[in-house]
Amino acid sequence: MTNLVPLALAVGAAAAEYALLGFGFALVFAGCRLFSLAHGVAFLAGGFTALGVIGAGWGVAPAVVLGTLCGGAAGWSQEIAVFGPLARRESGWEAGVLGSLGLHLVAVSMATLWFGASVRFWGPDRVGWGEGLGGVSSLWILSCVLVLGLLAIALRLPGAGAKLRAMAENPLLAETLGVWIRGQRQLVFAVSGLTAGLAGGLRALDTGIEPRAALAATLKGAAAALLAGNPRVLPCVLAGVVLAATEVGLARMLGGGWSEALQYALLVVVVFWRGGSLLHQKGRVERE
Repeated sequence: MTNLVPLALAVGAAAAEYALLGFGFALVFAGCRLFSLAHGVAFLAGGFTALGVIGAGWGVAPAVVLGTLCGGAAGWSQEIAVFGPLARRESGWEAGVLGSLGLHLVAVSMATLWFGASVRFWGPDRVGWGEGLGGVSSLWILSCVLVLGLLAIALRLPGAGAKLRAMAENPLLAETLGVWIRGQRQLVFAVSGLTAGLAGGLRALDTGIEPRAALAATLKGAAAALLAGNPRVLPCVLAGVVLAATEVGLARMLGGGWSEALQYALLVVVVFWRGGSLLHQKGRVERE
């Protein structure tokens, strides 16, 4: 029975990461019709910010909060600098995907120049706090429940889902009917960045972070979003639990060295199984 507690915490932490990344990824796709390969940029921003705050001696809570906010700023700035102008020029989804790939490569290159290519850790003091409650694993779960719970409430507000759906299906008509498309898009990217930044900050405090972690974050988000099928909170959480239980279980059987390969393999399986669930849906974000 004692062995089940660490296993449950490991699955819970991994599920929280999948759910946070998957919800943000699905939100951008449903609201802006963009399969963004730059989703991991906000993850890196949150992770390295959290490490910097911890290094300055400000503590865990400020590190997580500031990392989350920096992730939101990174997501918002992507829309301001790249995706918004492309959308206004009606450049098509291909330009969006290529633009997101460019953002990803630039962010990874800059992070490698500034922080180095190796994994950066919190340091020897990162263990010991909150051990009775599961340490960082409990923080993963509590943060995910709090943030996604608030977002679930926000999506149930009158008109929230309708505006997102209208923006995705017919932006010109939505604007004619009074929906501020530019503001809605900025909000979508900011919220997506916040969830990815939170995941990055927690990842940095848990096992450390490196520039190439951006790709893994993007693929995790894509896998969870495809499996969930829409940007509602509950499907993303359930998708996170399924993917996390599969990844952790197989990693325990095959060995920890297989963890990264399993993440990529899970994406391939999900694309074959559920590839049409998000890609062919019409951005339906409805009140539950």
